[in-house]
Amino acid sequence: MTSPNPQDNNFTFKTENPINSIDKDLLNISNFSKYLAANIENYFEYNHESITIGLMGEWGSGKTSILNLTENYLDKSNIKIMKFNPWIYSSYNQLIEQFFNELIKQFYSKRDYDLGDNIKEYWFKINKSNLAKSILPTIISTKFKTLGKILKENTKFDSEEKSLEKLKDKINTKLLDYKIVCIIDDLDRVTSEEIQEMFRLVKIMADFYNIIYIISFDKKIVAKSLDSKYVNGKKYLEKIINISLDVPVITENELEIILKTNLIELSEKHEIELDGDRLDDILDEFDYETKKHYGILKFFKNMRDIKRFINVLEFNIELIKNEVNFIDFIAITSIQLFRPEIYEKIKYNETLLVKYVISKNEYDSNTELIKTEQHAFENIVKDDKNIKYLLQKLFPKMSFIYNTKYYSDYSDTYDSNLSICHPNHFNAYFKLNPNIKKITEEEITIIINLINSKKEFETIEQLKSLNENNKLELFFESIKNRTDNIREPEFFLKLIFSMHNTLTADIFNKNRYLLKKICLLLIIKINSNHRFNILKIEYKLMNHLNFLFELLIHIEKHNFIPNMQNEIILTEIQINQLKSIIKNKYHQMILKEFEYIETNLLEVLELGKDLELENDVNEIINILFSTDKGVITFLSYFMYPGMNNFIESEIRNISYYTNMEKIKMKIDENYDELKDLFEIKKFLKEYDIWKKNQQKFQSTLQ
Repeated sequence: MTSPNPQDNNFTFKTENPINSIDKDLLNISNFSKYLAANIENYFEYNHESITIGLMGEWGSGKTSILNLTENYLDKSNIKIMKFNPWIYSSYNQLIEQFFNELIKQFYSKRDYDLGDNIKEYWFKINKSNLAKSILPTIISTKFKTLGKILKENTKFDSEEKSLEKLKDKINTKLLDYKIVCIIDDLDRVTSEEIQEMFRLVKIMADFYNIIYIISFDKKIVAKSLDSKYVNGKKYLEKIINISLDVPVITENELEIILKTNLIELSEKHEIELDGDRLDDILDEFDYETKKHYGILKFFKNMRDIKRFINVLEFNIELIKNEVNFIDFIAITSIQLFRPEIYEKIKYNETLLVKYVISKNEYDSNTELIKTEQHAFENIVKDDKNIKYLLQKLFPKMSFIYNTKYYSDYSDTYDSNLSICHPNHFNAYFKLNPNIKKITEEEITIIINLINSKKEFETIEQLKSLNENNKLELFFESIKNRTDNIREPEFFLKLIFSMHNTLTADIFNKNRYLLKKICLLLIIKINSNHRFNILKIEYKLMNHLNFLFELLIHIEKHNFIPNMQNEIILTEIQINQLKSIIKNKYHQMILKEFEYIETNLLEVLELGKDLELENDVNEIINILFSTDKGVITFLSYFMYPGMNNFIESEIRNISYYTNMEKIKMKIDENYDELKDLFEIKKFLKEYDIWKKNQQKFQSTLQ
């Protein structure tokens, strides 16, 4: 099994990038942004005073996306955009200084060095006089002082012209020729002290004309950080923010569309089959009994949740995508990310979750078992009804122990679908390593591809290799559930018929039961016009008569084409023709292969009786009874040292092929030569018991 090579795929981690263009607006926020931009433009037409707009929402709610789209709309105007991120600066000095540096750059870039120099001088005077340090520690009150009042309290004016108040007036006059929107994003990422500093900056030191501040933050976080012994953070925000805008709520429907879009893109990118109907079931399903919706969609609150999830899912699925069911993996990964404590319990409860049930009778006869397993399951889900719904979807047994309805064992389907509830696949979901499996999908797929390419020698060599590693039976069990992937059923059918020789008789016999089932599935796939002729040829070529007969009986019992009304696999005439081939081979075997008969006596005798070849069966027994060695050979198949209750366990088997009297007569003729053999002594002892029982039975009838 080869591990995935990172260079063989185009996976890369996705950053939590916000929306930056209208054509990518999956959140339907472009109209909000367009209206915000229009209102900003209108404000500049009739007002010069600085205002502060608060764009408020939780992390991941789309604040930055709204700012980006608003900027896009403002690009068409003559409004200058200045972006300032306070969280990238680590101290007060950096915060204030870098803000003024960014503001100065706006004018230098327009070659307005005069205005740039004025702002630089303004900041220089504040900094030199330690005015900023005296302004910022001022206790926050419900009323803000103007810069003029603060200056009078903290400075001596050398002259009116050089006062900060006059300098600010000069700057404001020059700013009348500009329109600036300063975007301050993610204010909630910085410390409480830095939040306070930023608000004082925009309200006191930099409240210049024609500058609109848009500050985005989580209202709860910022209000809490502003709370103190003297200040109510919520009321403080109401004083600072002129216009409060809440980010439009993302609806569940929008989240579902975005999540599904991402999952579809991921499946297409990595060439993973996506079952749309089952995806809808685990995403969001309405339960008519409780009148509520359940599914993994309940875990997602915003775009950030989706991006985090897609990153984890894509990284993990690339490690194991060929070994798991993608929908099941989506569900278990969502639990891993959003409910890790539940995920850990699932991981260590394979026995509870994966065991199969044939019918409800097993539980009806053991109510304590139901209670025990229900209690164990409740310990996993606790009171979380959404988790309970998801786990019942992933593990059908859990649904059964609550509903106690008839439940069939669909283990074959769970195997072929690579479902988490199948024992061969369960651990792969948690180990993220194909080698945890007894046989991997890659190993199975390699052989399926060889079969579909009609490469007989290579296929047989792969099967031999699996046999050496004790995986051949697992392969046949798996391929039985994957015959839909076989595009060359005729080739594979012929290959199976030849395996009696190519893989040795022992290997073939060990897997005979599974091979019989596989053959039936392959025969159904072959065109009905060619089906019988192909079988006829193979029946003539193969000498394993028991397998040929067992397969024929299997066809008789399942003589229908699934999902095809009234269409059968073989007609009665065709079945009888194939039986005739077996009968002819059986007769030839008596004439030419008696050594084989002696080695496989019980199978040969049983086949003869099933084929209703009474004469041939009698002939075999007569040949055996013609010699003392033959009698011992016959009895040895029914008796062995250490056996008990011969009459009860084996008398019916012997009498099925011949009668006790015939054997007794043969022994009586040669008793002296045979009397010391275990088989003879055992037979004679039990014969006397059997004879007496027969006589008693006859007397009761009379």
